[in-house]
Amino acid sequence: MTEGGRLVFKAEVYAETPQAVYLEGVYVAPERRGGGYGLRCLSQLTRGLLRRSDPVCLLVNELNVAARAFYRKAGYRQRAVYDTIFLRK
Repeated sequence: MTEGGRLVFKAEVYAETPQAVYLEGVYVAPERRGGGYGLRCLSQLTRGLLRRSDPVCLLVNELNVAARAFYRKAGYRQRAVYDTIFLRK
């Protein structure tokens, strides 16, 4: 979503199947954080996606406390913990 040509909210549907939808790249512009704007946008997006598939999933870095709190407010719950491994060529 943009306002005045500036990006204020985005979330990318990374993958969508009848069994699950995966979101990534959720972004709320810094000046819009903390006022409920991102929560309303993500909640509306999630409601629409849940009409097509259940569940809606996303990954978040466990050290990102603010993001985890944001997702909890939007109704998401932690279901599992994963490790990320980066391989060098």
